[in-house]
Amino acid sequence: MDNNIQNLDFVKIGNITNIDFNNNTILVNFYYDININDLKYLFFDIYEEFIPFKIIKVEEKNNKLIFTVKDIDLLKSFKTVKFKIYIEKNKFNDIIENEEDVNIINFEVFDKDNNYCGYVSNVFDYPGNKCIEICKEDIKKLLPFIDEFVININIKNSKIIIKNINDLT
Repeated sequence: MDNNIQNLDFVKIGNITNIDFNNNTILVNFYYDININDLKYLFFDIYEEFIPFKIIKVEEKNNKLIFTVKDIDLLKSFKTVKFKIYIEKNKFNDIIENEEDVNIINFEVFDKDNNYCGYVSNVFDYPGNKCIEICKEDIKKLLPFIDEFVININIKNSKIIIKNINDLT
């Protein structure tokens, strides 16, 4: 691994849902359908510093991916931190299997003035169109997931831009 990590760009691809320090494994929730065959490192954002962890083994159990990674003990002192998983930006397009099937759960949502509106907590497939549930501070709002309301979807940065949410209610 290149020691010059600060010069790399990263893309958020998921988050850790469980860490097993005894077995050096992590259970990961991915935001995308990905091909992990060529992935050698996962990067964890620890207080805005990207720390690489070498992937030793990957196994699938109950439709979830379990990664065995090297040096997982480094995370013990950060048990309360909710880890996001990143990869190098230049590898992103190589692992995405189908951009149309991107899982947008946990994407951050901003209005056109760049005000944070919350995150996508659920997607509902109603007749006629999909709706996204946007959650912020235990308040949930439902938004039709159509061009009239959604301005931009930035897959690489896990970000959705919508019209001003207060104008929609």
